[in-house]
Amino acid sequence: MARTLDELFVDFGYRADTSGLDKADNRLTKTLSNVGRMARRITAIMGGALVALAGISVGVSANFEDTLNKSVAIAVGVDEKMKERLAQTAREVAKATTFSAEEAAEAYFFLFSAGMSAEQAIAALPKVAQFAQAGNFSLAQATDLLTDAQSALGLTVDDTTQNMANQSRLANVLVKANTLANATVEQFSTSLTRQFGGALKAYNKDVTEGVAVLAAYADQGVKGSEAGTRLTAVTLDLVDVARKNEKAFAKHNVEIFNSEGNLRNYADIIASFEQALDGVSSKQQTVILGELGIQKEAQATLLQLLGSSDAVRAYEAQLQNAGGTTEQIANNQLDSLKAQLSLLKSVVTDVAIRFGSKLLPPLKSLVIVVRENEDKIVPFLAVLGLLGAAVFGLAGAFTFLSMASMILSGALAFLQIISAPLVVKFLLIVGAVLLVIAVLVALGVGIFLLVKNWDQVVEWLRETWTRFSTWFG
Repeated sequence: MARTLDELFVDFGYRADTSGLDKADNRLTKTLSNVGRMARRITAIMGGALVALAGISVGVSANFEDTLNKSVAIAVGVDEKMKERLAQTAREVAKATTFSAEEAAEAYFFLFSAGMSAEQAIAALPKVAQFAQAGNFSLAQATDLLTDAQSALGLTVDDTTQNMANQSRLANVLVKANTLANATVEQFSTSLTRQFGGALKAYNKDVTEGVAVLAAYADQGVKGSEAGTRLTAVTLDLVDVARKNEKAFAKHNVEIFNSEGNLRNYADIIASFEQALDGVSSKQQTVILGELGIQKEAQATLLQLLGSSDAVRAYEAQLQNAGGTTEQIANNQLDSLKAQLSLLKSVVTDVAIRFGSKLLPPLKSLVIVVRENEDKIVPFLAVLGLLGAAVFGLAGAFTFLSMASMILSGALAFLQIISAPLVVKFLLIVGAVLLVIAVLVALGVGIFLLVKNWDQVVEWLRETWTRFSTWFG
């Protein structure tokens, strides 16, 4: 007869002991269960995180798109492809500066307002952002200051490449002047836009010469719009009186024009007055300036500038080598921890914008569909609302029925153990059954009335929806 393996083990004095294997199996089962539970939790957390990320991304992307749309609204001939380029440039600027993508998108509005095309705005935005960062003011303010000064000097041209070269050079000169003299970038820019830029343009003066005079004047404590107004007035006055009083100017050896009839360099003009007024008293200086026909306000400006001719020449020479200053100062502004955190935030924001931009088109399509089909959607929402109410009501009814059934079952069990008369038992049973029937009848009547008055219910829901839309729309 064949014998089992266990019987053979018994014959040899052995018996299989599987308790260790059982314990290991139980532990493995428990571990796998824990792992599965943990995996479900991780999945739930990741799912929630993805939903939250999607919501945040849509919000960030929608804000960026809205700002860009407002800026582009005043531009001409901007199609979707160009709009994508504008958006891309704004995001790249945000990742290279302390300004957000939304601020960069807003700056387009001021660039377009200055008469730039979309191509010019794309080329200008990075330079304007560097200028703003170097000058330590807002991107919107930087756009106004730089474009206004460029326009005042007559440096705005249609050719995109040349226009950007002019703008870059102007930015470098203004930022360099800030590092040399006692005035800010904003004050130098304001001086140019306050008439002085127009005077430089009218007499074919280079921006380095004009800003050099402003720098020397700033060292005398006069800067900003006041400096621009005064230097414009003295320039116009000198040109006028030099032509009218040639003999007086020749008598005092003061030269305003060169041999070609053009206005001399400001440093040379100041030096000419320094020589003419050297060694005379303040009273005599006023007499000489009066003989030249110079007005009192212009006299005051000239007297303040006396002795600054060498400073003007030195400033002009340094400003002519200002190339790269804006980029250098802007990069220096990024050395702080706060600036680095701002760059990191811009990188994260850029990811959110790109992710959210993929979700915006279907969401916008959904909104359009809802708006165009409001008359159809309102009844649909009404149906959903009624179905929800019906489900809620049925759930409540079935809960009540369940309780009634429990009461009925309890009553039957109770009747079985008590020794009450048969009539009493019968009445208790009938009462419980009637209670259940009453609930069923009430439920049926409710459904019947709902179906019968369906049109009125839908109309009421439609009116309610209209009021809601009016209140919150």
